[in-house]
Amino acid sequence: MKQLALLLLTMALAAPASTILADETSGPESADRKPKLNGAAREYLLQGHFKSAPQTLDGALEFLEMPLAIREHCAAESWEKGQLEKFGVNRQFFLARCPDGKTRAFHYRGDERRNERELTPAQVRVLRRLYSETAFTAPPPAEFTRARERGRLQGPAEVLLVARARCEAAGLKLDETTLARLDKNLKAESTRLGELALALSALAECDNAGELCWAALWTISRMDTMSFARENRSLSKGDLTTVEARAFFENVYYAVKARSEMSWGRSVSERDFLHHVLSPRGTGEPAQRWRRQYYEALAPELKDVKDPAEAIKLATDVVYSFFQYEGDTTWEDFGMLTALAVHEGRCEDCSNVENCMLRAVGLPACQAFTPWWGNGDGNHAWTEIPGLRKVSGDGTGGGAVKIFIKTWDGLDDVTDQYVSVTRLEVAATGDGQASLNVFNHEQWRTLARAPVAQGKAMFEKVGCRKPFALVVKVEGMPDRAFAVETDKSVRPLLSGQAPDGLFEARFEKQCALGEFRPDKSVKVLVWSAEGWQEVSAERVSTGAIKFMASKDCLYRLVGEGLRDRPFTLTEAEGTLSVTQR
Repeated sequence: MKQLALLLLTMALAAPASTILADETSGPESADRKPKLNGAAREYLLQGHFKSAPQTLDGALEFLEMPLAIREHCAAESWEKGQLEKFGVNRQFFLARCPDGKTRAFHYRGDERRNERELTPAQVRVLRRLYSETAFTAPPPAEFTRARERGRLQGPAEVLLVARARCEAAGLKLDETTLARLDKNLKAESTRLGELALALSALAECDNAGELCWAALWTISRMDTMSFARENRSLSKGDLTTVEARAFFENVYYAVKARSEMSWGRSVSERDFLHHVLSPRGTGEPAQRWRRQYYEALAPELKDVKDPAEAIKLATDVVYSFFQYEGDTTWEDFGMLTALAVHEGRCEDCSNVENCMLRAVGLPACQAFTPWWGNGDGNHAWTEIPGLRKVSGDGTGGGAVKIFIKTWDGLDDVTDQYVSVTRLEVAATGDGQASLNVFNHEQWRTLARAPVAQGKAMFEKVGCRKPFALVVKVEGMPDRAFAVETDKSVRPLLSGQAPDGLFEARFEKQCALGEFRPDKSVKVLVWSAEGWQEVSAERVSTGAIKFMASKDCLYRLVGEGLRDRPFTLTEAEGTLSVTQR
């Protein structure tokens, strides 16, 4: 009977979603339920892909929408309910079987076409399963159902002993740090012990119980670092206080299942599995029951795939057929199921969705990021797959001074895997910390910290693919600025305007920093430990500006039409050289 049930479930998951292409099914969706294609999309398709056969358009469409059961699950979190109401409306996501024989995915936000992707048959099948409620509404594995129906015959302490015994019987051990963190989290006053005990009890009854319990206990040991992060930190919700038994169970169950079933699963290192496959969340998004939905959508296409590169391509292609970048959202990340309705998010949202799709089938995916660019404003996050894919670059050709990968034990500094690096050593007093800062959005923003010890602070792996201006701050000491060059050299810069060794710096109306507006004021600023100070400058009749400068100072030109970036100057034989930083 169990084998028959699994077979029926597999057949159901392989079936198309409820809104299906007319030429591949017994008939289109009933007219009263089928969404109506918006006018802009209809005009675009009729003038382009369906110009040769306009009469086939309506029968060639397949609308994919978030199933009601998943929407209700997401909306149970009040913040996410608001996100759905704000960002998950006025959108259409649909597939079109075009007259050229190709199937394409389209995403419209109102009348704006936001995405168009040509799909392979495998991508079509994955998207149908992803937008079906079949996996989400299916009963949980039988072991969980039995444990839930049985009720609490054992207390949390007894369940924990059983789980640890299962680990030991399988020859799997947790290190002392993990055990100490596990004990601390289980004893925390707000921890939902009943939910965790139910999940552990069910996992302890499964086949492969040893590995499942090992993975579950490790997850609990790191849950104090996991939360739904809000911009207002007082509203953030820790996972220990909100964990739900079925979501926890399914996360562990399907992570280990993928590790066992996928050909690459056992080649992933233990550390990468724990941090970058087993992880129940991307970063700080609302916790949702996403893993089974993603697994059941993608796994059927990969059962016989041996090359992880093929699996990576399918997973990422699927993600970016229904989700893409849009910076104008909110500080908070979207949930992994909410993504099915909102279709867009910041770079961190894109990375989260991509990471979780990859993790669902045992591929170790993690978020790499630079906190702040060193040569411009903003920051960035992207996906890496340690051990299975070469690093993909930092997104701006070397504009990062620091690059990190997020783990549940802190940040891994991986800057040297992306760009050439150097070392910055500064004299420092006390026993506190020094901070390394870059100029971003008109402020000095902290990238990294280093302890002060033995009269100095040392920053390792400082990116230097491009020239940067850095400021080191130590409590109780004046701030100090440094110029980092692409040859790995580092030189200190003066605080304030130099008293001697000055030369005339003249910027014409059109210059490397932009174009002066003759009727607008321009300020020349020089960096000092007390802040930016204005330098005496003269506007000349051509609209240019000139001032006395030093090669050892850091300057800014602030005015309309100019790029507000720090720069240094050198002068040789009457030629002025500007190095933007």
